[in-house]
Amino acid sequence: MLWRKDALKSIYVRMFLVICVAVLPSLAGLVFYVYEQRGYLTEYSTENTERFVQLAAHDESWLFSSTRNMFSAIANMPLIAEKNWPLCHKYMRNLLKEQTDYHDIGLMSVTGESLCSGLQDPEALRTVNFSDREYFQRALYETGLIVSDYHVGRISGQPVILVATALRTPDGLPWVVLYASLDITSMVRARHAAQHSDESIITILDRNGVVLNSMPPRADIEIGQTLADVPLQELLSRNYQGSGILKRSDGSEWLVSHARTGTEEDPGAFTVIYQHPTATAMAKMYRTFWISGALALLLGLLTLILGWVGIQAIVGRNVRYLAAAAKRLSQGKYDTRVTSMVSGQEFIEIASQLDHMAKALGRQEAQWAQSLQRQLGQNKILQMIAQNQPLDDTLRALTQVTQAQIEGGIVSILLLAPDGEHIQSCIAPSLPDSYAQALAQLCCDDETGTCGSAMAQNRVVVTPDIATDPAWESLRDLALVNELRACWSHPILAADGKVVGSLAVYFHKPGPPGMEDLQFSKMATEVASMAIEHNRHHEALRYQSRHDVLTGLYKREVFTARIDNALSAAAASNQRFYVMNLTLHGFKEINSTFGHHIGDNLLRTVAQRLRNLIGDKGDVGRSSGDEFALLFRQPDLTMPIRDLVQEILNEIRRPAELDGTEMQISASIGIAEYPVSGLEPDVLMRNADSAMHRAEREGTGFAFFDASQHERTPNRLLLLSDLRHALDSDELFLHFQPQISLRRRRTVGFEALLRWKHPSKGLVPPGHFMPVAEYSDLIHPLTLWVLDRALEQCSQWHSKGHHASISVNVSARNLLNPEFPTQIQKLLARHNVPAHYLEVEITESAIMVDATRSLSVLHRIRAIGVRIAIDDFGTGHSSLSYLHKLPVDNLKIDQSFIREMDNDKESQTIVDSIIGLAHNLKVSVTAEGVEDQRSLMRLLQLGCDFAQGYLISRPIAAADADAWLEENRC
Repeated sequence: MLWRKDALKSIYVRMFLVICVAVLPSLAGLVFYVYEQRGYLTEYSTENTERFVQLAAHDESWLFSSTRNMFSAIANMPLIAEKNWPLCHKYMRNLLKEQTDYHDIGLMSVTGESLCSGLQDPEALRTVNFSDREYFQRALYETGLIVSDYHVGRISGQPVILVATALRTPDGLPWVVLYASLDITSMVRARHAAQHSDESIITILDRNGVVLNSMPPRADIEIGQTLADVPLQELLSRNYQGSGILKRSDGSEWLVSHARTGTEEDPGAFTVIYQHPTATAMAKMYRTFWISGALALLLGLLTLILGWVGIQAIVGRNVRYLAAAAKRLSQGKYDTRVTSMVSGQEFIEIASQLDHMAKALGRQEAQWAQSLQRQLGQNKILQMIAQNQPLDDTLRALTQVTQAQIEGGIVSILLLAPDGEHIQSCIAPSLPDSYAQALAQLCCDDETGTCGSAMAQNRVVVTPDIATDPAWESLRDLALVNELRACWSHPILAADGKVVGSLAVYFHKPGPPGMEDLQFSKMATEVASMAIEHNRHHEALRYQSRHDVLTGLYKREVFTARIDNALSAAAASNQRFYVMNLTLHGFKEINSTFGHHIGDNLLRTVAQRLRNLIGDKGDVGRSSGDEFALLFRQPDLTMPIRDLVQEILNEIRRPAELDGTEMQISASIGIAEYPVSGLEPDVLMRNADSAMHRAEREGTGFAFFDASQHERTPNRLLLLSDLRHALDSDELFLHFQPQISLRRRRTVGFEALLRWKHPSKGLVPPGHFMPVAEYSDLIHPLTLWVLDRALEQCSQWHSKGHHASISVNVSARNLLNPEFPTQIQKLLARHNVPAHYLEVEITESAIMVDATRSLSVLHRIRAIGVRIAIDDFGTGHSSLSYLHKLPVDNLKIDQSFIREMDNDKESQTIVDSIIGLAHNLKVSVTAEGVEDQRSLMRLLQLGCDFAQGYLISRPIAAADADAWLEENRC
């Protein structure tokens, strides 16, 4: 069926069908003619058979008429009147010899005795009597000729039909019966010779349907027997005479015609039947039909062939050309042209439209290809920007992509120095080196070519002909020598609208730019602006992630890494280095007396003095609020270490003027020497801190770490012992601080915070006991206790329909324990809490204690499905160097940035940068320490995901957390 539908779609098939339809009327006319001829022949054959049977009936009727005449002649013979029977016998014998249609002719008395016979001698007739014959009795009582039924003659002994008539006296009484015994085999014999064909049958029946004769003889038509052909009998019974088609049981058809015949007195005595096979009768008609059909088919085929050849010549060739052209178009071959190949106005018009379409599609494809290449190039540049590739590499790739899309163009990018007047760098991979070097010496003014004018005027500048443009006075000769004849330039703008460079396109031929090329170069300029701006943000974020926001010094984590590098170098060279910790005296009093801004200015001043004094002889970092860390390597020292330390103390003591007030402050320094004071960064820092406290306590200004005097105070050891007891005696408990989604304004989880209620001291602040725990093995069971209780509480929330998550802080030492992921997995299974509802929080410094081991443990924890969050983000040194390696799900911005966001623009920039960085890495952001509505709304505007802080809720007990969830459902 599908094939038929597809075939009908072909125009050739349809044209063929049209030709066939055109031929159909001729074929229909021929069929109608043959049909009419068949009817005519049928009617003609019927008339012939009827005429034939009428003639046969007439022949038989004539036989009776001649018999009547013969009877009349015999009756008038004198010998009959004289009753001369012997003479009558001779007469009859002679008469019978002349008649071939009779078996016997003779006379019977009214009593039935035979008087004379032409067949038998008189002696043989004396015993014969005919009085019992039906025809004899009728002849006595009826006038005229009497015709008997079929019977066997008593004299002849042959099947006969007997014709008789009574000779009557003048008064009408019968005195003798004259008879003639007809030879039934002579009936219809003469007519049989004139039959239509040898297959025809002519039959005669008596009034009772008994067969008298049938020519030619047939086994199924027996003389003297009633006609056995039932269908024929039914046909005869319906009409006195007539014709019709008779279907026999063997499937043959016969044309049958019948007629009654007899004497005037008994006209229906006999029935003449003529049967003729229709196959024979219609043979001529069928012959005519097949001849006519063959001729019609031949004519039809001839018509089809001529029509098909004509269509192919007039239509098919054009259609093939058009179809081939359309196919080439569908295959993307738009150079197809077909108008010159077709003929006929309509086809030429279609071909012309196809040619126009091919041209339009060709132009469109070229535009699409160009657009795709531009998009691919732009995607490549954007990918380089997103991957923080070096800015020069990104801009160099941008120039190459741009000039590949601008035919004949040579692209360069100039970047301004921070002063906004001089060129910092020239990126022009396709310009001659001499010209590029000259561009790098330009100043940003109206007289230094198209680029200088574009940057100075902050607009697009077009130079159709460098040879005649006054702005090219200083560069014209160099440009013309290098065959540069035309140029246009776009200023590159920063986000604040400040000009930071220019993008220029040079040509070897003079002339104005095309609109499309000008638009594409503008787009390239915007991409360059994006790359420059992204690089600045990246560098700023990188700097901020490594340096303290207030002082610009290394953060503690970065400083620790510097110590680690010094360790590696010192171990290789067997040299010493010194780690120092410096604390300011009286800083807190200055802060509380004069305000935080004075305290901040003092810290900045101290930091600057340390930078100026130390220079490249060592490293300086800020370790905490009023403490600074210093690192000096033995090869870099130009004086004894004690002299250097004293010089630092003297520089700190130098008075400083802050907001018009002169202030003087002192400091204490602790010194840890490698390798005698420790072999690890944390140990050296801790020992330097211990030495600093001793110097501060003793008032010596500075002190070297002395292992024999290292503080293992009774209070510290007692606190550790009490903490162990607290863990075993259920003195510890958890509080929970809600975390909300800023976009949905609904609770998403809690941070679990450890609390200790000492039996005698009351609530012990976490800041007092957690450092003690972290420096001992107690941190491991303590962390597992917190995880167990937090997951137990989380499971209870889930059972009540509150699907809140739980966050738990873990220590650096936990990350060094290879069994820690397995322990977490067991606790999750114990409380039937899905892994993604647990979030472990780690600080940046915790990761850097042993980055390799920490990363391995973190990846295993993340593989369980547990979420990873970096706590106090922005205060450590690993934000950029390790962030892309960490399996991080969430960044928690340190609360110091959140609190200062409204007053400190740098803090707001850091928060904005952290959020942008996190979202680029597909990491969510949580703001800690949200304490006012303005900060919350600002965080929402910046796109921060989650928040926690006193504005939302203080840490609350488990029971209060249940009530909180009922009011603020997850």
